[in-house]
Amino acid sequence: MQSRRDVLRVLGAAPVGAGMISRQTAARSASSISNLDNSIVQRSNFSYDGESKKVTVELSYQIPPSVTELTIGSVPEEFERVSVDTKNLKQEDKYTHVWSGGSPPNITIDILYKSDNLADGFYGYASKKSALVGTIDTDPSWRYSTESPDFVRESEVNGEGYAGTETVYLGPHERYLRNIEDKQLALIVPEEVTKPIDGTDILDVLQLGLNNLKPRFEREKYTAFVFSSVRQGNYTRGRAIATDMLLSEEVAQAGKYTPPHEFAHTIYGVFDGEEMYWLKEGIAQYIGHLLNLNAGVITFEQFISNIRTERYKNVNLSNYSSSESGDADYRKGAHVLAALDAEIRIRSGSQNTLIDVMGVEDADLSTYEGFESAVTRFSGDSEITDWLDKYIRSSQLPEIPSEPQYFTLDSSSVDDFRTPTPTSTPTQSPTENRMQTETPQPQQTPREPATIEDLGTPSPNNPSGIEAMIQELIKDGSEVLNHVIKLIGQ
Repeated sequence: MQSRRDVLRVLGAAPVGAGMISRQTAARSASSISNLDNSIVQRSNFSYDGESKKVTVELSYQIPPSVTELTIGSVPEEFERVSVDTKNLKQEDKYTHVWSGGSPPNITIDILYKSDNLADGFYGYASKKSALVGTIDTDPSWRYSTESPDFVRESEVNGEGYAGTETVYLGPHERYLRNIEDKQLALIVPEEVTKPIDGTDILDVLQLGLNNLKPRFEREKYTAFVFSSVRQGNYTRGRAIATDMLLSEEVAQAGKYTPPHEFAHTIYGVFDGEEMYWLKEGIAQYIGHLLNLNAGVITFEQFISNIRTERYKNVNLSNYSSSESGDADYRKGAHVLAALDAEIRIRSGSQNTLIDVMGVEDADLSTYEGFESAVTRFSGDSEITDWLDKYIRSSQLPEIPSEPQYFTLDSSSVDDFRTPTPTSTPTQSPTENRMQTETPQPQQTPREPATIEDLGTPSPNNPSGIEAMIQELIKDGSEVLNHVIKLIGQ
């Protein structure tokens, strides 16, 4: 039996021979399957009892004639189970059940959630009025007699709520929806969120990404779930889980940086292997700013200011141990990728971009060799490998071209970029925001975070005021001083 657990659930399990066991590596939506008659369909129905903080999940199955045996799990050990009720299933061990023919099986699972806030590791929260939980990973495997079937997962909510791919919100909320051809964008804002969230503006930027980026794998549903600050606990302010995004109300209100960054993660996923860890965060950081630029949210000057960095110029990105502390994977990674995007456009005669490289399905971007091969293919120049070695495998930093035409998307032009005006207040970059020394008043818009993902919560190690400014001056050196000079000049 082959088993592979993939956090991002990439699509398409490899077919195996008749009579063999196939274990899912990905669940697909019904809309992406042309032949549902030869598909195992798992339907999950979620309901919630706020008084007991109990989530009930009813699992039902559609099983095609070619499947002779289906093995499914119930709930991982991390959850506290109230009960598991099964029909047409034989229990194999504490968490595994087997169907061997007859009527399709059903499972009803009751789960208690003790925490009223999100903790490290995503298991969800529950309050009297609402809950945010993960879908049930049943880790199925099956035996079949002829053609290997697809495995399809569908989730729905009984009552108020919304089901994403890996996340389910149960409770009253405001919902923003966009249908773009065969894909759907959704933003879910719980009723208890107190800060004003401009869902239209957020979805405008994400829709631009959906129309222009090239996902590595076929996906139909992208959902951003906002959570209230009272539910945050020590949880990060932004995270991507498959095609779902979790956003604190602070970063959702600010809007500019975190939503498109996390959206880029849903498009490109993660890249295994320490050598290419920088690509995961670097591409999300770069694409986030690129979408804001082409959506007219920031000016080209602000885009360049946000992307350029001197702070980590001596870091070797391919050496994970040298970049695991600080924001090197984000900051230098984004800087190098912006320069590489322009380099690919120049060498290919404007025929290809970095977006083409990131969207190629047959390239293994979890290895340097695979990334190098894809870049070479789309640049049309084998000598670009010297450029890659120089700036990714050494401690050098490339120049980012100052010409805006190297940073347009397919559906936009330089004319779509925001034009700075003398009377307008410039949109601040994360670095500029870190220089703020005054404590914000309640009615003010929160400052954008310096690091887009896994920001955590305030602590004694994160001082504010003058002390923070001094520390940032020490850390950022000439980069921050340049910002100070610019601000004084204004």
